[in-house]
Amino acid sequence: TNNLVNLVGDEVLTVVQPQLVASKSVGGTLVAGQAGIAADGHYLIGIANNGSGPTVGTINLVDTLPAGFSAVAVSSAEGTVSCGTLPASGVLTCTFTPTAPIAPAGSATVRINVAIGPAASGSLTNNVAIGGGGDPDPLPNCPIAGNVQCAQVTTPLSRVADLQIVKSNSVGTVTSGGTTTYTLV
Repeated sequence: TNNLVNLVGDEVLTVVQPQLVASKSVGGTLVAGQAGIAADGHYLIGIANNGSGPTVGTINLVDTLPAGFSAVAVSSAEGTVSCGTLPASGVLTCTFTPTAPIAPAGSATVRINVAIGPAASGSLTNNVAIGGGGDPDPLPNCPIAGNVQCAQVTTPLSRVADLQIVKSNSVGTVTSGGTTTYTLV
């Protein structure tokens, strides 16, 4: 809350406005080769209001996906999310319209279902920036250390082996007492 004192009198003007705070987490386990279905690992964007007033209108989200990732579905139980044409990779730009304004000390969550290429590996970082919704601070270009409208999560990517075995021999038939050589691949 900002208090402004009128220099002529004793009036106190209280400014009521939202202050958006971003958080980022992973639901489930991210696995190389996943298709992005509901049961797969996914990203969660938390949107909290630490201000003195409720949010107003849409909230903008800019999520930078790691290489090899693509967003296949984006949703929220607390409102509607629009991200243009999906699947999308690289920088995902979305608008989130809460069903009801996010009250002071309230929050909402946006879920991003991601498909991951089979060659992706290592620990990968996902960044998000949030702005709008009546918050007077502009949408930041994240990551920016200490900016509450920026959040990131670094997650090790799991790999699942998909093994097959093929057995063959060089002859079509073997007579009783004969020999053959099998090849396993």
